[in-house]
Amino acid sequence: MEVIKSAARMHMVARKCRAEGRTIALIPTAGRLHEGHLSLIRRAHELAEIIVVAIAPSLLEGEKPEGERRGERRARYLSDDVEVLSPLGVHYVFAPSREELFAEGACTEVVVRGLSERLYGATHPEHFVRLTTYLMILLNLIHPHFLVFGWKDAQQVAIVRRMVRDLHVDVELVTCPIVRDADGLAVAPENERLTERERQSARVLPQALEKAQVLVAAGERNTAN
Repeated sequence: MEVIKSAARMHMVARKCRAEGRTIALIPTAGRLHEGHLSLIRRAHELAEIIVVAIAPSLLEGEKPEGERRGERRARYLSDDVEVLSPLGVHYVFAPSREELFAEGACTEVVVRGLSERLYGATHPEHFVRLTTYLMILLNLIHPHFLVFGWKDAQQVAIVRRMVRDLHVDVELVTCPIVRDADGLAVAPENERLTERERQSARVLPQALEKAQVLVAAGERNTAN
């Protein structure tokens, strides 16, 4: 497994793989990998010969520029992620810095209007703009055959699907089921920070969604019920 931090190196490696006729699956992540990500890797192995896991630069989330402590923390997280990925048959980990991906003074963005401004985007208006711009850079560098996402963030999946369709991106978007803990909550760093009381309250969400799914399948269309 090779850890790549250079965009030029990643592009060269991916181009060589495609020239050899090898299929590539790309799994974009924000790092701090957990069982949900590992399920995506297992699915990717069913699809492609070459597995690339991308770990987004921290500034993708609009954080302040990396100081020494933040940089050390990112390096530690990356080291932990590489250790997790090493035995899983991943071929390349692409973990560039923000400066490596976004040229100084870059002013081009990819915006999926009508979807990015809703729900999570209503309170975090730049989040999905950064995400789709970052993903288009990855797609242009790597040209994967498959782009693998989990359903944990359904809004993200909907936005990426629309972007791929609207821009005629030559990639197949593959979605995987949510991986849940025993209590029904999705496996995610955010949920790990919840107190037991907060987890009890949050369990209502998957339960309500499951009930809604059953009702819709039975033909119910009245949202007041």
